[in-house]
Amino acid sequence: MAQRHSLDAHPRTILGKETKKLRRQGIVPGVIYGPVISDPISVSVDMKELGRMYYAFGSNLLIDLSLDSSHYTVYMRSVTIDRLKRQPLHAEFYAPNMFAAITASIPVHLIGEPDSVTGVVTPVRETIDVRGLPDALPPSLEVDISGLAEYDDAIYLREMTIPEGVELLTDADEMLVKLAAPARISVDDQAIEDEAAAAAEIAAEAQTADEPEDDAESES
Repeated sequence: MAQRHSLDAHPRTILGKETKKLRRQGIVPGVIYGPVISDPISVSVDMKELGRMYYAFGSNLLIDLSLDSSHYTVYMRSVTIDRLKRQPLHAEFYAPNMFAAITASIPVHLIGEPDSVTGVVTPVRETIDVRGLPDALPPSLEVDISGLAEYDDAIYLREMTIPEGVELLTDADEMLVKLAAPARISVDDQAIEDEAAAAAEIAAEAQTADEPEDDAESES
């Protein structure tokens, strides 16, 4: 079963440009919609709490959203973020039919450190596509890279454990992450560096030759 968290919402009557007042009070305007909602519901939620959940779990997290005496199971969708302040500005809460399978893109999170100290961890896929009931879909897929030791070692999707009840839509032979060799300087780049170093040395010698002798040397 997918991880669930709780969030309190309140009915919202302030709409349009007036919502700026809410944000100044630490409140984020939002809307609940989806196949189980007859008409979209305007709501407001706490800015800090929503931001914490969004940055910690992302938009694939199922939330038990409480609104007065009603409860809705929703996803955070289309969360608008102020990138400078890292604060949410608006949120859409999608209420799916919990008894109907849906298709989703699940983010891939790399955990651990490779055994190689010189290899470069190169992610190949950031998400995978799956299908299943909302309660069965994981918010993310963790990939342990601690076993990567040699250059060109890789982890493929077929090596991962997919939760029961989840259908994998992405090709299981897709590569998720690879350990690449560090970039080496090319022959052309090395030639440019050598030429620059030689030019700097010539310029330094010319400057030294142009400098006047000190008084002690001129008197001798």
